[in-house]
Amino acid sequence: LDLLGRPLSHDATVKQGALKQGFNDTKRLWKDAYGCVMVETLEERRKREAALRERKLHNKNRNDSGYVGCGSCGWGDELFHSNLPHK
Repeated sequence: LDLLGRPLSHDATVKQGALKQGFNDTKRLWKDAYGCVMVETLEERRKREAALRERKLHNKNRNDSGYVGCGSCGWGDELFHSNLPHK
């Protein structure tokens, strides 16, 4: 009311195809701008979360720590540094 000076019309006479296309365009623009989905179905959410769990499990089971060497000394991996004071 403060913005328009009148109540916003909720006219639902927009054709379904135009409404759907506008919503799909908005979702695409959102993802392009923010790098994430604006809305998702429950099934899409379950798939995304399953993929995330799979990546975490894969990374947890890796033999290396994900980096080439220590930032302080340049040697070793996580196990090598577990007993050193500069970890």
